[in-house]
Amino acid sequence: CLGAMTYGSKRWRDWVLEEAEGRPFIKQALERGINFFDTADMYSLGVSEEILGALPRSEPLLPAVRHHHERVDGAGYPDGLGGNDIPLFARIIAIADAFVAMTSDRPYRRRRSRAEAIQTLAQGAGKQWDASLVERFLQLVAETVPEIRTAG
Repeated sequence: CLGAMTYGSKRWRDWVLEEAEGRPFIKQALERGINFFDTADMYSLGVSEEILGALPRSEPLLPAVRHHHERVDGAGYPDGLGGNDIPLFARIIAIADAFVAMTSDRPYRRRRSRAEAIQTLAQGAGKQWDASLVERFLQLVAETVPEIRTAG
């Protein structure tokens, strides 16, 4: 496991190159010029795709897992897809994943408020995320997701 390894460090780079030998998705990404060395998400993306792909009847889900870090403006990864070329389910997951990530505590930062997460999604609509899906998602959030209170 990575343990205390820091992303982007020499140890991380050596480990990525070692892993590339046994994991085709890493080798392909490196060959396409994707900066795998500094992007932990790229590694987890490939592993998720690999694990899910081994499960029966998972084939329809693989494009959503692979492409949920794409952006509608084409500036995402792993394949630089944009707009409707990004599978619908991937565009939906991207919005939900971003909202949960923003409103959850992380080891490196405190969670954002619901209002801040909503503002970020609204600002990224049409650039990072599908604008019509963001609009629908925010309607659902307004109707169903309570504000989470933090201690302190």
